[in-house]
Amino acid sequence: MAEGGDPGSRGRLELSDKAIEAVVRMAAREVDGVVSGDRSTGNRLFAGDLPNASADRAGSHVHLQVSVAVAWPHVLAETTAAVREQVVRRVGDLLNMTADRVDVTVPRLITNDGRAL
Repeated sequence: MAEGGDPGSRGRLELSDKAIEAVVRMAAREVDGVVSGDRSTGNRLFAGDLPNASADRAGSHVHLQVSVAVAWPHVLAETTAAVREQVVRRVGDLLNMTADRVDVTVPRLITNDGRAL
């Protein structure tokens, strides 16, 4: 065993809701068809502050709300299902948390010419 004893006995890790929400936003951005309002993408004007997320947690379980902008003509049901799956995967892998519920909303569609609907 490494010096210092069992790692679990040396302290604990506290994740803020903001950290959880940041992981959720990053996971949503990884899905094909999701348009990010991130300044680096140049889409801020059209996608605004999306994706956006909020978390309600109890211990290692979390309920999440995610809002995303989707590029036209991606199928909304498929894109939102992919967002849900990616968020569950990333929250589990990166945070060791269980996403019991992930609600995905699409408040904005982005057309081929970059307009928001």
